[in-house]
Amino acid sequence: ITTCDPAQSQVTLTIQPVPVVDAGPHATICAGQSYTLSGSSEQHTSSVFWDYADMGLGDGTWDDQFLLHPTYTPGPEGIARGYVTLLIVGFGMDACCNTV
Repeated sequence: ITTCDPAQSQVTLTIQPVPVVDAGPHATICAGQSYTLSGSSEQHTSSVFWDYADMGLGDGTWDDQFLLHPTYTPGPEGIARGYVTLLIVGFGMDACCNTV
């Protein structure tokens, strides 16, 4: 009986944390004013994106929706409604393609 050497192979599994985002505290501004979302935060994201949370209920403008702390100016519909709900989306890094 002969003995054979066993074959081996290895793989390294790199584990990246999931993205975490926080839009920051609620705020109140006067009609005609802009608001910088300076209280927002992110961890473990490759990028972020801001949008309207109410499925199109927003006609305001952004200085840059891809910034962590953009400035938002409400439009006429948001001013008439009296509020707008904004959300931040965080995109995972490389292998973590999930968004939050």
